[in-house]
Amino acid sequence: MAMQEKENGIALLLKRGELTGEIREKLVRKVEGLGIPRYLVAQHLGVSNSTLHKWEHGPTGRCSVSARRRLAMLLNGEMDHHLMGMVAERTVRYDDEELPDDMMMCMEKINQVYDICANSPTLGHRFLERMRNAATTVFLDLVASESSEPSQDGETQG
Repeated sequence: MAMQEKENGIALLLKRGELTGEIREKLVRKVEGLGIPRYLVAQHLGVSNSTLHKWEHGPTGRCSVSARRRLAMLLNGEMDHHLMGMVAERTVRYDDEELPDDMMMCMEKINQVYDICANSPTLGHRFLERMRNAATTVFLDLVASESSEPSQDGETQG
């Protein structure tokens, strides 16, 4: 019962849109506790990463009417399952092993840019085309350097 009263109190505060210290603290703990990229939380709330940061740390004192319900749902834990599902869908595996962290970070950055391009199909298409070209160039350079390196017995491979 006490938990529901506290959740209702948070929902009431959000109806006025005030981002009190209590709301900010709970938001910071929630986002950190989910252990998922901040931009995914912001995206799910329908706001920018910058707005989410301002809600957590200021200077923004109020949240928009359109975001209040989603923010209350996040703070009350109603989005946890869905957000964790989004992350599970994005987990990339290779031979039942997770990819190295640096590769995952690179892929996450590419995904962030692609998400930004979502509202502009032309921009998204151009981005993907350039990424394909860059990946092909890097791969061919790696193959060429591999074949020109001396093998362990001193002979050049290839």
